[in-house]
Amino acid sequence: MASFSDQALSSVQPGDSILCLSPVFDAAGSEACAQLHAIEPPEQVATLLITYTQSPRRQLALYETHLDRLPSAIEILHVGADRRPNTAPFNNTAAHESPTDVAIRRVLSSSDLTSLGTLITNQLDDWQTTLQDRQIVVCFQSVTVFLQYNSLRETERFLTEVIKRCADTDAVAHFHMDPKAHDEQTIDALRRLFDVVLECGET
Repeated sequence: MASFSDQALSSVQPGDSILCLSPVFDAAGSEACAQLHAIEPPEQVATLLITYTQSPRRQLALYETHLDRLPSAIEILHVGADRRPNTAPFNNTAAHESPTDVAIRRVLSSSDLTSLGTLITNQLDDWQTTLQDRQIVVCFQSVTVFLQYNSLRETERFLTEVIKRCADTDAVAHFHMDPKAHDEQTIDALRRLFDVVLECGET
């Protein structure tokens, strides 16, 4: 296991999967997330964000806070979301850029793993074909919330498939998890799935 540091993050390679252990809303976790998005210049990054608790607009605001510029493409899968339009303009005022159109897809049920898995796979496949010059970054917010709706066994199975698909497309995939919300047995069971485990903040 690596502690959060520039050195640990610099060792991350395309296709790697990273488990970010940090308390919810912890600044160090947000910083690690931002650095993983900045593995390449923003114009060379395409971000796939899977979010449960945070609204897409709040997640984009966090990106604006921690990144100088937004990635060139952002696809958000909002799980457990209500029915709203599938696109949302976002003005990256900090970078003085034009409004960015962010694609948003909704998965209404938090336990609908089939739909979520299909959307993730389809997006990765699409970008692998259409954005061959971009580094795909996948951010999963969060494993802790995922476990509220799915058993540990289901979680292991689902994450294994997602990690494999990300590796197949050379995506850098990081998964947030609050270690204070789980016992050591649960953390140890999931830890082994990842190439890198980062301890961020007060874990």
